[in-house]
Amino acid sequence: MDPGPFYVVWARPEQADTDRWPWPYQLADVEITDWVTTHPHTAPRTAAADSAPWKGFALFRERCVACHAVNGEGGRVGPDLNIPQSVVEYWPEAQLKRYIRDPSTFRYGNMPSHPDLTDADLDALIAYFRTMKTLKYDPHRQP
Repeated sequence: MDPGPFYVVWARPEQADTDRWPWPYQLADVEITDWVTTHPHTAPRTAAADSAPWKGFALFRERCVACHAVNGEGGRVGPDLNIPQSVVEYWPEAQLKRYIRDPSTFRYGNMPSHPDLTDADLDALIAYFRTMKTLKYDPHRQP
């Protein structure tokens, strides 16, 4: 079965930047699989299925994973948010929420603002990070 011709369409307007969201030149094949199957160390597996950590996990996958990793799995543009220390282990949660919403009030850099995230969204992200700090997996750590 030939799936072509096909196009990759980025969903958000900011994804029009082809430096950060490149076109998939020389695409050889497409495999559709579940995120947790390919990135098992990012899932809050100890949390209940419809809990805040899982909602935060969904937001992380949707909004953060292009740049950030958790436990070495995910993006490489920004820092890993769980290893060697979770972001919630060294950053006060209220301040972290403000940073996620508008990072330019703290420092200039490449982190985009997320003014559309609700307080509930931010609470869910923090719940995800809190859960993941107990589920560390560090593939780079030397014994």
